[in-house]
Amino acid sequence: MLNETQRGAGVLFGINLVCISLAGAVVFWLMRIHPYSEDSVEVKRRALSQIILSAVLLCLITVPVVLSFRKGFELEKAQREARLFVAERLPGSAVLSEEPRTDSSGNILSLTVATSSEVSQDELAAIVRQIAADSPVLSRAEITCLGAVNASAP
Repeated sequence: MLNETQRGAGVLFGINLVCISLAGAVVFWLMRIHPYSEDSVEVKRRALSQIILSAVLLCLITVPVVLSFRKGFELEKAQREARLFVAERLPGSAVLSEEPRTDSSGNILSLTVATSSEVSQDELAAIVRQIAADSPVLSRAEITCLGAVNASAP
């Protein structure tokens, strides 16, 4: 079974192969480089068919690549928005680490936040709920707060 890195390397190889072939065909066609023994109409037809075939292959490869990377882009967006939300709700805090992971329930984002002021457990719970609610790709968020944390509810 291929892992994610191996699949990505294979897709990258395929894209590079098709793009290099397409670039070569276009350059040779534009510069009118072809065998002298060939009929010019036949050369033009063959060059255009190779360019069209390469473009179609490139499109066929691009669609699954975009679909597979979409999840990563959305997860990165969720991380960025979570950082901004924590900074907005907890002024003077700093997000020390972010750890996205996946389990049977979906994507989970774990944040480690350093604060200089006291933060109630209720406020942390509200932040966690809002982060998970704002992101369609996150099933849950977790915050570990380093610094002054007030465990009692006000």
